Amino acid sequence: MKHSKKAFREPYEAREDTLLLIKHMKKYATGKDYVLEMGTGSGVVAIEACKYAKKVLAVDINPKAITLAKKNAKKIVNITIKKSDLFSNIKKEEKFNLIVFNPPYLPYHKDDPDIALDGGKHGYELLGKFLNNVNPFLKKEGKILVVFSTFTRPEKVKEFIFKNGFEFKELDIDHILFEDLFLWEIKKSKLLKSLENKEIEKVKYFTKGHRGYIYQGKLKKDKIMIKINNPKSTATNRIENEVNFLKRIEKYNIAPKVLLYENNTKIGEYFVYKFIKGEFIGYFTEDKKTKKNEIIEILKKVMEQMYLLDKLGINKEEMHRPIRHIIIDSKLNVKLIDFERANMTKKPKNVTQFCQFLISTKFNEVLRKKKINIDMKEMIKLTQEYKTKINDKSFKKILKLIK
Repeated sequence: MKHSKKAFREPYEAREDTLLLIKHMKKYATGKDYVLEMGTGSGVVAIEACKYAKKVLAVDINPKAITLAKKNAKKIVNITIKKSDLFSNIKKEEKFNLIVFNPPYLPYHKDDPDIALDGGKHGYELLGKFLNNVNPFLKKEGKILVVFSTFTRPEKVKEFIFKNGFEFKELDIDHILFEDLFLWEIKKSKLLKSLENKEIEKVKYFTKGHRGYIYQGKLKKDKIMIKINNPKSTATNRIENEVNFLKRIEKYNIAPKVLLYENNTKIGEYFVYKFIKGEFIGYFTEDKKTKKNEIIEILKKVMEQMYLLDKLGINKEEMHRPIRHIIIDSKLNVKLIDFERANMTKKPKNVTQFCQFLISTKFNEVLRKKKINIDMKEMIKLTQEYKTKINDKSFKKILKLIK
C-alpha cells in the first residue's frame, strides 16, 4: 500500500494494544537469541524485549518513528533500529526466534491518511502481506506475536494464517469501548515443519480449489508445488487418489511428476510435485499473440492425451470444463493437472468430454475469433460413434475436425 508524505505523521503512541504486547514480552523474549519488532513506532516494545533477549532488531517505515525510537533506546547496546517497509530492508539470511507486530488495522481513509493506523482498504491487507512474507525470517520453532482488533476481521486473519502454513492460539483479549483487541501467538504448523525438514523452503500459498490448497516452494534450486486437502471439503482420499493416478501415468509424461507423498495423522496428507511453467489453455487461446496453427496443434495434443487416458481406462473427469486443468508451456508442450477425481472405468469419457468443451458456446466463440471452425453437428455425430466403441478410426475422424 502506497502512502503520501502527508501520511507520515508522528509515531504511534503506546496504547492498550502496545501494553498487551509488553505484558507478554518477558515470557516470550526471555533467552531468545534474536527478536524482531515490526513497526516499532516509539520503540517501547523493542526496548522491553531488550531486557530479556540477547539481540533485538526494530524496524519501521516511518522515518520519524526511527528517529524517536533511536532517541528512546540511546543507552541500550543490544538493539538495532532501522527503516524498513516490512521485510524490505532485512537481510534474507536473518532468522528470528520471536517476531512481534502491532500492525495498523483500520481501513484506509483517503481524506485522513495515517500510516500508523491504515491497515489497507479493509484494514487487514497489511497484516496479510506481513504473514505472506514472514516465514523465511522465522526460525523453525520461532513464534510470532500479533495484535489486532475486531476491525481487522479475525476471520480474515485466520485465513492468512492457514494459507501460509501457520497455526495460532489466542493469548489475550482486551475489551475497549466498541472493539476487542486480540493478542495471538502464531507458529509454523507441523506440515510446514515437515516440509522444511525435507529441505523444502520458501513455502507460500499459491491458490485453492474445491478440494485442495496449493502451495509453492523450492527444493534445492527447483521450484515445486505442494498440494494439501482443503479442510472445508467433504471429499475423502483425494490426495492419495491423485498421487496414485499421477504415478500410474508418469511414464507417458503428460502430467506433473510426484516427488514426495506424505500421509501422517499428526501432520496431515500432502504431496509435492514438480512445478510446470506455462499458462492455462483459456489464457493461451485468447492471447492475441497466439497463432491459429499453434492453437490447432495444442488442441490436437490435448485430444491425443485424452485418447491415451481412454485407452488406459482412466477417467480424469472435468474435461468438459478444463480451463484450469491444461497447462501449455512456451515450447507448446501440454501437461494435465488435477487428477484428484480420476477413476478407473470401462467407459472412459475423456475424448467425448473434451469434444463437448470444444463446441461449448463460450470456447467455440474464442476459436472462431482465431478462424478455427469446428463442425458442431459432425462433432456430435462422431462422438456418439466414438462412445459406442473406442477405436483409432473413430478418433482420427474427430481429430480431423480440428482445423
